[in-house]
Amino acid sequence: MTIKVYVIDYGRKFFVMQWVDPTTGKRCTKSTKMTKRREAERVATELEKKLNSAVPTGDGTLPFEDFVLLYDESHLVSLATASRYRSLSVLSIFQEIINPATIGHISTGSLVRFTSALRQSGSPKKSAGKGKGVSEATLRGYLATLRAALSWAKTAGYLAEVPKMPRLARAVKAKAKGRPLTDKEFVALLRAVKPVVGRAAAKSWRRLLIGLWLSGLRLGEALELSWDDQSRIWIDTVSSEFPLLGIAAEAEKGFQNRLMPLTPDFGRWILKTSSERQTGLVFPLVKARYKDVTHPDHVSKVITKIGRASKVQVSAAGKFASAHDLRRTFGLRWSQKRYPAELQQMMRHENIQTTMAYYAVGSATELAARLWAADAKSDTTPDTTLNKKTQ
Repeated sequence: MTIKVYVIDYGRKFFVMQWVDPTTGKRCTKSTKMTKRREAERVATELEKKLNSAVPTGDGTLPFEDFVLLYDESHLVSLATASRYRSLSVLSIFQEIINPATIGHISTGSLVRFTSALRQSGSPKKSAGKGKGVSEATLRGYLATLRAALSWAKTAGYLAEVPKMPRLARAVKAKAKGRPLTDKEFVALLRAVKPVVGRAAAKSWRRLLIGLWLSGLRLGEALELSWDDQSRIWIDTVSSEFPLLGIAAEAEKGFQNRLMPLTPDFGRWILKTSSERQTGLVFPLVKARYKDVTHPDHVSKVITKIGRASKVQVSAAGKFASAHDLRRTFGLRWSQKRYPAELQQMMRHENIQTTMAYYAVGSATELAARLWAADAKSDTTPDTTLNKKTQ
């Protein structure tokens, strides 16, 4: 089947390309990065030739680098941005460690060497020579990503068989990486903003932290949140008498188009923004040398520095408050007001068990508070003093 790449104008800054993946039947979309149609059509023609030149032979002779490009352009491009980035990152790490010439050179043995190298030294992109190995849970995720890529290669006709994945030790259930913050701890977090980012940027960063605390948005979602761009994630003030959160499928972890209600506290707070400022990003950030710093990795690191400066620890291992702990705080706060199914919808969890963790924490906290309050009113400690008459 010949692949035909079309150039489409969605009224955005750049023309986009669309084609149908013959393997999955899914429509794939990619930006041309061009503002003129003639240049966009040239880019589309080049992509079309590249896609059609990779004729499946099933013998595994497709060079690994070409496979990664083909896999990205034919499949990964249709996934959520975070999923696509994660898959490309794992494939890049695999190439750096194993460096297979073709996809046919990927065997169970090379996968075993890959996992052994990661156990000993960790990811070359993240460890930077620190010699810290990755966990079994991380290895499991890496192998799942490689299995998905190789399965796609087999389905597409580039590989005869998918190599057997190495067996891993049973993953120990991971301990919570953080916890919800108390109101007092959140105030401490806000107070630590200015020493970390400086006076000029402090206001914009405090506003982001308050937005995360009230909305329960993931960090990447909050950084993309717009007043008027409906291609990603935006504040909808026209579809209902109440403000809504609009989420395009490609901007969301669940990969679904959604309209979600804003919680009343977040809705009232965000709509205090003056009408003339209700344009562009909802949370534009300021940095000493750059304006509108919105790369999630950068922002996450800065918030982690703020958490360290606030001295708010969220785990016994000494981890300090981070952006995701604000989402945890949102979950716990609303678990005390909403039923599990409603909270699952509010937090957009795929699995209800993820949502129920907030109810477990909330129930334990409430019971502990009642027990300590009861103990304060009357001493419930048994008298264990030995009576001399009974000795």
